[in-house]
Amino acid sequence: MNYTANWSIQHPFESSLRWLEEQISQKNIQKINMDALLFALKALRLNGRDKPEMISTLFNTLREDLNFKLKTMIDLPQKDPEAYLSLLELSHEHDIKLESELSNSVLDDAKRLQLPDGAILGNHLAFTYILIHIAPSENVTKLALEYAKKVFEEKVLKTTEKIKPKEVLLYTKILGTIGFLTHERASIMSQTLAKNQKADGSLGDIEDTIYTFRSLAVLDSVGHSENIKRAIEFIKSKLDQKGSIDKDIRLTSLFLIGWSEVSQVLSHLNQLLESTEVITSKAKLPVKGIIEASLRKAQNQIIMINVTSKRFLETVLEQLSLKNTLSLVLVYSSKTAKPEVPQNERIKIKQIDAQVIPLVLIDKRTLLILPQDQDSVFSEKCVILLINNQELGKKLSMLFD
Repeated sequence: MNYTANWSIQHPFESSLRWLEEQISQKNIQKINMDALLFALKALRLNGRDKPEMISTLFNTLREDLNFKLKTMIDLPQKDPEAYLSLLELSHEHDIKLESELSNSVLDDAKRLQLPDGAILGNHLAFTYILIHIAPSENVTKLALEYAKKVFEEKVLKTTEKIKPKEVLLYTKILGTIGFLTHERASIMSQTLAKNQKADGSLGDIEDTIYTFRSLAVLDSVGHSENIKRAIEFIKSKLDQKGSIDKDIRLTSLFLIGWSEVSQVLSHLNQLLESTEVITSKAKLPVKGIIEASLRKAQNQIIMINVTSKRFLETVLEQLSLKNTLSLVLVYSSKTAKPEVPQNERIKIKQIDAQVIPLVLIDKRTLLILPQDQDSVFSEKCVILLINNQELGKKLSMLFD
């Protein structure tokens, strides 16, 4: 599958987009669930299919039908804050007065329902997600964020696999926005989520898979690019002949939104890994993610010289267990301890007398120059040399032999 956001050629999910257009055009706006309608409009817009007439009809209905507007303002924020935020964004473009009403409604409710510890009765996470966008400097938002951070540290980070994927995505977006989602926290969460992926690429049911691959994209889109691609392929296999997921507007829209969010990053990563390039901490994509993506892409052989990091070795051994074609050569010097690895005919261990800096060669095409500080093996201190030149790769591998 070609993960690209270039629409000069036919869109990879053209049938899905057409199906969405037909569904929202044929039905009365008030007969479509508001969250589904807003997600459909967002999915179409993100994929180059803006619907100004439908948006105009939506806002005319909100202005003219008070019950419809009140129901939207009361129910939607807690039911689906992402959808409510989409409505706010559209309001900013089409009806500033309504945008103010929608924002003030949530802000007033949050102030009224907030407890002394910062928790907001009802759906705290939903309120917090909206508040950081509409009132980031308000005290109610600051208190809500402190409570969200506390719950995240005490519960979410320790039991990510038990939290609903929809909530995990909200936590990643909220905490990522305020800079609380450090590399370490993001790594713990992303590793936990990725471990739950099944052989068919699923991460739970279809909805859970969509929310989880979107979370992985926020946490580490580069390092978990293969997990994201497999999840997308799983959902793609569930599309019917018309391009829908179970004739469900909301699910189909959420998938297209998720695909749009990750397609450009995946396309950039694919192009990068096929180029000849030196990657340092100044690169646009994170060094850690590129290292992990390179390891996951390995098909033939990984050679490790003087790498003493247990974490790095565990990552490599995990890939070895997943791919029967992959072999590992461990080279260590007389001044370092012999690596402890399980007995496996695809693992060879060699000892050398020379003292060299830690190096890793992946499939004769990716050279990792690791820091002497092995605890920083996945950090920005690493240098990556992408060698997409067959002859150069062969010569380099001869040096390793």
